[in-house]
Amino acid sequence: MAEHLIHIVGNSSLQNELLITYLAKETGFQITNSATFEDVSLAESGNDDSKLLLIFDCVGVPGAHFWDQPGLQAVLSSSQVMLALLNVEQGQGLEKEAIRRGVRGLFYINEKPAMLAKGIAHIIAGELWYSRKIISQCLLESGKAFKNPLEHSVKLSSREKEILIEITSGASNQEIAEALFVSQYTVKTHVYNIYKKINVTSRLQAMLWAAKYL
Repeated sequence: MAEHLIHIVGNSSLQNELLITYLAKETGFQITNSATFEDVSLAESGNDDSKLLLIFDCVGVPGAHFWDQPGLQAVLSSSQVMLALLNVEQGQGLEKEAIRRGVRGLFYINEKPAMLAKGIAHIIAGELWYSRKIISQCLLESGKAFKNPLEHSVKLSSREKEILIEITSGASNQEIAEALFVSQYTVKTHVYNIYKKINVTSRLQAMLWAAKYL
């Protein structure tokens, strides 16, 4: 059975200590606290059966300076470590850049603990945790969705693009079928063709592909 390790990175506070106690109880995961990214040993993610999730507490960190945090680049460049953001202030415009850099999820200030526990479980399971609205805006902003250096070699039909957008919003095949008024079999066929064209094998990889090639 895989071991799930979670670090909440940020200034240690009573709030985080209480949050760690709550999340450990609700998720069953091992959760600890570190002051900075540099205090976290990325070697803990070396076991293929373990998953390391870092949750950065953004309280007091201006959005413009967030990506300059010491040790953050090592985290972002590691394929074995997942990163999520906690206590993000709405209106900072951090979402698009977070998705582009591969951040797996984002939780706003005053997020209910139950939703935080749910989001963590989804991220550990390999999913992204953003609102459908945010992901759709990132993909469609300024009409740039799917316009990328690979456009000449990746030709998605309008229906395939539509389904890929639904996938990135977190919709299941059944939900896509209901939204587009087609059968689940039709959706599965389109998903198969999309995966083949963009050379991915999972929903998460398809989400990251779409986020990267805006």
